[in-house]
Amino acid sequence: MNKKIKVFLFSTFKTSFIEDDFHYIKKNYISKWISDSGINAIFHIISNCFNYQVYIVWFASTYSALIVFLSKIFNKKSIIIVGGADIIFDKNLKYGLLQKKWKFPIIKFALNNADYLIASSKYIEENIIKICKKRPKNLFVIYPGVNIDLWKISNKKNETKNILTVAVCNNKTRFNIKGIDIFINLAKKIKDVNFTIVGIDKKLLKNITFPKNVLVIPKLNQKELLKYYNKANIYCQFSRRESFGLACAEAILCGCVPIVSNVGGLKEIVQNSDLVVDLNNFSNIIKTVKKTLNESKKIDLKKFQHRFSSFSRYKKLDTIIHK
Repeated sequence: MNKKIKVFLFSTFKTSFIEDDFHYIKKNYISKWISDSGINAIFHIISNCFNYQVYIVWFASTYSALIVFLSKIFNKKSIIIVGGADIIFDKNLKYGLLQKKWKFPIIKFALNNADYLIASSKYIEENIIKICKKRPKNLFVIYPGVNIDLWKISNKKNETKNILTVAVCNNKTRFNIKGIDIFINLAKKIKDVNFTIVGIDKKLLKNITFPKNVLVIPKLNQKELLKYYNKANIYCQFSRRESFGLACAEAILCGCVPIVSNVGGLKEIVQNSDLVVDLNNFSNIIKTVKKTLNESKKIDLKKFQHRFSSFSRYKKLDTIIHK
């Protein structure tokens, strides 16, 4: 890599996948990462607009529009990584930045004028094109990278049937978006199987009744989460909105058979149509899970690793940075 290239990464919050991106960028380029919002974010963006050659911003937002605008003035390269909630919205679920209509033209400006757009799934790519009413220049699909050295089968035990879902939920809106209610109802119907939910905030537990066969665990670090992936036979993701589904990809690498909703980018991860369910057909969800519990399904992990590995992601990202 060219250590002389200076890369500025911006996000409004920190997550494990943004941290993974920065660790790679830091290793290979002169770099800086700012994660902030409000006036402080604007200050950081403006004060750093002279010092870097490449600007990468996670999510299309008012901040990304400012970065794109400044990059045009100072002849810098701008790259927006579009994640999902930035361009996909659902009023009923109270999901997405575009619920606020005044943000629409600002985000559209950012999408149309960035030097490069990275869509985190083909589903997101389609929605970018809908918003812009054309295909923006230099639009690429690059899946979030999965660390194949971390997420792998280790001491897999399948003596006890265990169904897992992972979703960071700190409020009722996230709870509904991630379809945890459907997962709980499934546990009520299949009482002889253990169900585990990872990521539920304690404050939500007070108003929710869980069946006896459901174990609820708060958000875990990656090392602890790995253990739960390896305890599970099946991984379920019943999201009502999902731009990609990183936890699902991690679970597959740990030997779980995935069953997912027919929503967003999940279908791109789980290419077996028998394992993709319609959330409006609950009886079929039950049937699919029971059938999967009694069958031995195998995923071609080598092929899966090639499609979704961090190595594949960063090889493509390097190409864009060097263009």
